[in-house]
Amino acid sequence: MRAVDLKEGTYDLGGQEVIVTKGQVSLKDETLAGSVSTMHKAVKNMVNKVGISLPKEIQMTSFNPAKSVGIDDKKGSLESGKDADIVILNKNLETELTVVAGKVV
Repeated sequence: MRAVDLKEGTYDLGGQEVIVTKGQVSLKDETLAGSVSTMHKAVKNMVNKVGISLPKEIQMTSFNPAKSVGIDDKKGSLESGKDADIVILNKNLETELTVVAGKVV
């Protein structure tokens, strides 16, 4: 959502006003409305707090979403002929390098 990594405040989510407070996103009636976590934070949480293995987590955050939207023929895994979209993480699971279409960005 648009408010990822932004300060607390009010933002738009698909035409609805949402409020970000203490890392949570809710509607005015306090209904949970989403997340402001970044992908690398989500990966880190699943590995370090939930205990999912890193290879399984990488599948969960790359191949599975690509397959669910029908683009696994070009995204979601490192294979010949697929787009060269890669995120390199360090040992602390923080982003070190991002490659999009084979170019460092």
